[in-house]
Amino acid sequence: MDSQIREAFETLISEMEDPPDWGDLESAHTLSPPPRRTLLSGPMVAGAAAVVTVIVVGLVGLIGSEGEPAGTMIGVWQFDRYTVDGQSQDVVADVNVVREPWVTITADSMTGFAGCNAFTGPYQFENGEFTSDLVKDAAWCGPDDDTLMDVELAFEAVVWHEGSVEVGFSGDRMTWSNGDANLEFVSVESPPTTEPFQPPPMSEIGQLDCSPSVVEETRVPDEGQEVLDIARDADPSVVEVEEWQPLRYSGLDADGQVIVELALGDMAGADYQVWTCSN
Repeated sequence: MDSQIREAFETLISEMEDPPDWGDLESAHTLSPPPRRTLLSGPMVAGAAAVVTVIVVGLVGLIGSEGEPAGTMIGVWQFDRYTVDGQSQDVVADVNVVREPWVTITADSMTGFAGCNAFTGPYQFENGEFTSDLVKDAAWCGPDDDTLMDVELAFEAVVWHEGSVEVGFSGDRMTWSNGDANLEFVSVESPPTTEPFQPPPMSEIGQLDCSPSVVEETRVPDEGQEVLDIARDADPSVVEVEEWQPLRYSGLDADGQVIVELALGDMAGADYQVWTCSN
């Protein structure tokens, strides 16, 4: 702790216009015979108090409470590492995520990209923890058995659970954690810019099997229309639609075969993802 205090003093003193000599400060920290009392004039007392106040306030800002690094959630952060079930992984585009995930945080809200879907909403930060009311798109990126959703699933394990999320800071890094998973972020100037995601060709998604053909995807804005109408626009052979998971639908033909797959995000104004088999 002494080395941390000394480092904080050195940083603070280096920024003063008329810094005191470190040796004087250090000698005041060592044991020595008590000096004779000297009565200080009013201005001298005020000046001494001001120096002490500046040093104390500076130390609090530099080392935080209980010796932990001070930090703030406000800013732009890139999500670059995660731990689930004791296994830590780096975030790698095209391996466990389709695009680099990030979050922009203001004093009372956060907006970002979890690796496949966008999210936004308010949050409350207090005593090193936050709670939130985030909403997120609900699309699935890549085949159902693919690893491209691993990062987003880790994000969900931390953020969408009962209770608060513990926040930690170290230098330019931030961590979010709960009892099940841990997310690591690095501070950046702006959200990462990448090329639009181009999903690899696949023959199956959800309950739709297009083998030996491949799946084609289109986007349809959610404007209050019926899911059945959207499915029929994609393929007129659809006679009914079944919701087999929350916000996931299958369009069936007269023989009960799935010929259209649909997914809708849970954010207002989200798009439907619509998958059909190519001809």
